[in-house]
Amino acid sequence: MIIFSTVGGTTRKVAKRIAARIGDTVCVDAQTARATPPVSDDRCVVLLCPAYGDEELEDHFESLLLEWNWSALSGNSFAFCEIGIYTGYEDFGHGLARMVRQKLHAHGLRELVPPLSVDAVPISDWAMIDAWADLLVRPSGVIDE
Repeated sequence: MIIFSTVGGTTRKVAKRIAARIGDTVCVDAQTARATPPVSDDRCVVLLCPAYGDEELEDHFESLLLEWNWSALSGNSFAFCEIGIYTGYEDFGHGLARMVRQKLHAHGLRELVPPLSVDAVPISDWAMIDAWADLLVRPSGVIDE
């Protein structure tokens, strides 16, 4: 399952590209996901969120992170990608990954791959996104556990 939040559409494009690359058919926005209970069969949840500033989440993603029943996915994996303007930004420790990881680890989810921070201006770094997506799957095309 891939869950994304977007305002201008960039994160949606990245989410759909990752979904196509890893063969995941469930790709929903954070607002839709929030209205649906988590399914423990989703062995890995891939999360994508635009970054608006130091530790500033998009509103729907923040609601999902704080209100969704993440404990229902305890023992499952997650992967996180933040998309923003990182030109000249040297310390990714102030981005979104720290708080997303902290919240999901507290609910028993384990991180499948290191988080990805992507510069989306003027265009997304597709080679970097593709390489990260490739880490999510085994050669057999199944999400790695």
